[in-house]
Amino acid sequence: GDENNVVIIPGSGGMFGAIEDSLCAVGVVPNVLSGLEPEVYANKLGMSDIIICPPSVSAWEAICLGKLVFIIQTAENQKASYDTLIKLGLAIPYSDGHFINQMLDKGLRKVMSERCRKTVDGNGVNRIVETVRQLYGDRGRMKVDFVP
Repeated sequence: GDENNVVIIPGSGGMFGAIEDSLCAVGVVPNVLSGLEPEVYANKLGMSDIIICPPSVSAWEAICLGKLVFIIQTAENQKASYDTLIKLGLAIPYSDGHFINQMLDKGLRKVMSERCRKTVDGNGVNRIVETVRQLYGDRGRMKVDFVP
């Protein structure tokens, strides 16, 4: 996408409007993803370069795509996810003072993208299936009849 294609995925709390305003003040008009059909949401997320969101499923989706993710904890039940994403270096905590400089740092964006893609490689389901097979052998196999 455009190297400054910024997406805001609002959570609870009024701070996302202020973030949108601060971006517009420096000439970056973000796309705000809220209330969209899943296909439209997925397309816009895929075309983005930078995501600003709570440490929720949206953050993990962006990380799977190797995006630069800034997270803002907006609720107490997000604390564990927030702490984990920061500790693993998969997301950057949003801060007013440094956000714009970090957002424009192409080196940081490259490092974060590579780290995200190495951490979330899309093979998790295969690893789970293989672990179950190792632990349970044939007892771990189930016959499932799929009827569309």
